[in-house]
Amino acid sequence: MEHEVPAAATVEAEPLQDSQRATKGAADADQQGPAGQALQTGNPARVLLEGQAVRIVGIKGRTLLNGTEGVLGTYDTGSDRWVFKSGSEALRIRPCNLECVGKSTKQVLRHAFHQAAERFQYHSKFMTNDVFDKLYDFAASQGQPGVGMFFRDFCQHEQIFDQWYARMGPSTSSTS
Repeated sequence: MEHEVPAAATVEAEPLQDSQRATKGAADADQQGPAGQALQTGNPARVLLEGQAVRIVGIKGRTLLNGTEGVLGTYDTGSDRWVFKSGSEALRIRPCNLECVGKSTKQVLRHAFHQAAERFQYHSKFMTNDVFDKLYDFAASQGQPGVGMFFRDFCQHEQIFDQWYARMGPSTSSTS
């Protein structure tokens, strides 16, 4: 059963970038529509299903929504959007602006980031939290290659971690 969501709750994403356009045509052919069936997104690794945990990414208009985690409701073929539920809020979101969370929830990513900070000798938990929040918002606003992948890559490589930490942290940040 389709949940009614006010039209004002529909979120419009910016036009697809050239790199997304190439995969969207192929993905549209894979879309099966009715709730409960898989819907392939622009990324072949991302299949969306009703009830799945997802995160909003790459929204240009209402950027504060980026990084919000929730659960997929039904797919509306008429608007080509999924009903996205987070708390008591329900929005209609384009498939290209959703990514599967899997085991990469914000809490899990924060924990991995703090472990990497300790491993790379960053000792200020307050500063590390601030840097994590900025990086998480940045990664979610990009929408590609995925927030979890973004964190995994730089948490494994100290040089990349150092560059991002310095970029997002205070100008006087240093390692101990």
